[in-house]
Amino acid sequence: MTVHLRIERSIPDETILDRASETLRKGGLVAFPTDTVYGLGVNVLCPESVEKIYEVKQRPKSKPLPILLASPKQLETFMTQKNQMIDKLIHTFWPGPLTLVVTCDKEPFTGQKIGFRVPDDPIAVSIIEKSKSPIACPSANLSGQPSPKTAQEVLRDLDGKIDLVVDAGPTQIGKESTVVEINQNEIKYLRHGHISKELIDTCLNRPSLDKGKIKKVLFVCTGNSCRSVIAEGLFNHLIREKKPIHAISAGTTAFPGIRPSENAVIVMRDEGIDISNHLSQSLTPELIQKADLVIAMTKAHQRFILEIAKNPEVDSKKVHLLMAFSSRWDFFGVDVEDPIGQALWAYRNCLEMMRDPIKRLIESA
Repeated sequence: MTVHLRIERSIPDETILDRASETLRKGGLVAFPTDTVYGLGVNVLCPESVEKIYEVKQRPKSKPLPILLASPKQLETFMTQKNQMIDKLIHTFWPGPLTLVVTCDKEPFTGQKIGFRVPDDPIAVSIIEKSKSPIACPSANLSGQPSPKTAQEVLRDLDGKIDLVVDAGPTQIGKESTVVEINQNEIKYLRHGHISKELIDTCLNRPSLDKGKIKKVLFVCTGNSCRSVIAEGLFNHLIREKKPIHAISAGTTAFPGIRPSENAVIVMRDEGIDISNHLSQSLTPELIQKADLVIAMTKAHQRFILEIAKNPEVDSKKVHLLMAFSSRWDFFGVDVEDPIGQALWAYRNCLEMMRDPIKRLIESA
């Protein structure tokens, strides 16, 4: 009979986590929630248990078992030679619903292609950490059946066939991870899951800046009275005395000499930044040409910038969307919407949305 233990994600019972990890260390089969679906964990260093998981799931022996990690750094346990493509994907999507299939160059999997993932779920991460051994973890269902989103769905297929189910309620995503294979600098899509091919392509094509060569950054919005002014003020505030880089801003349809919107001034004053003396200016080809880096708030702004640039071929390499620098993959390609005319909360949301990509921009410049 399979033991069924319920646990709260917000305040997890350590005794249940300890029991699950101890069962795994001893070679038992344990189902537990991840951010995607419920997984069926097994100590990959126990050959008998690995054999059993194939038998229980009725899984073809030709399909390798994916391994869950507690942190991105744990991948170093299995491989040392990571390339830029792997680094970009790890930095962007881990923890999260992306499985990376790579060739291991360290024991016990030297020369083998193994799928690795760091789940974005505290229960899964705690169990993996406590087990202190590599945990293989395919979905907790019979092969060919829908992947389980709840413990009840696990028991429907596997009750009496596995040792333990840790039940934390429904999984957050409820859809399998996307699986990609990385071979040198080539990517192969093996399974389409929660993260789209477009998001992964956006990640891999993110701007690579010439570090140390950028001296002037130009932020561009529409009226140069809120978004680009907030971005300019925050950038100059965060980078002060760190690097010899200065930001300015302009608007695609700005009237010259206009003060920032009142709400923009208020939210920046709360940050200890005074933008009240800023005067708007219109975007010109000369401003674009003099800037080393041009950052657009929206895709429409980006297109406009390239249309009026004197040298579009060159300028396309230095004109980027602000959210292309975001560390959140769900923000890739998203426009920073105009808060003009809205309440104070809209300006605060705008500021918070821009804070992370501007910090990453400073790190990259």
